[in-house]
Amino acid sequence: MDNLFDMFTYVYVENGDDENVKKMFADIGYDDVEDGMSVDLATIYKFDIPDKYVHWDSSEFMKDEFEYYVETLIDKFPHYLVMAHGCRWNGASGYKIVDTIGKAFERGYEVSFSVISNTNKCIKLCESSHDVPTGSITYVIGLTVDEYDDLEESDFDSVVSWADTITASIS
Repeated sequence: MDNLFDMFTYVYVENGDDENVKKMFADIGYDDVEDGMSVDLATIYKFDIPDKYVHWDSSEFMKDEFEYYVETLIDKFPHYLVMAHGCRWNGASGYKIVDTIGKAFERGYEVSFSVISNTNKCIKLCESSHDVPTGSITYVIGLTVDEYDDLEESDFDSVVSWADTITASIS
């Protein structure tokens, strides 16, 4: 499972004599590149590119590309429920409701997400951070206006119960 953020974070990689660097450029169809080029982190990690070829300070996250990709995993909705289970050092669970799919992935700490499965209404993710390096389950569920209105005034247990009816169908 690739980290979603790694797939959309690009870093400049120099061409060189290292076999892994040569294989990477050949594999992505740029075996004739002279100086180097920007490559996504997932590819850099896949080919185990040595640090001396990677310009880490040149990294750039492609937010628009990331959001476009995530929108291929789930239909567009006016709101999204983010339901996290055991995602903190103390095993805490919780939820938030956001207005854009991009905000569903925002955290106040470093985190990575890997897609486990998805439907047109729900994405099941493995969310990993320094608190839970092995990962915990997070769901992003699309909400209609009526669902949003119902959940906005609901207590925590009611939101969890409703979310369980949606997430039960995704493996």
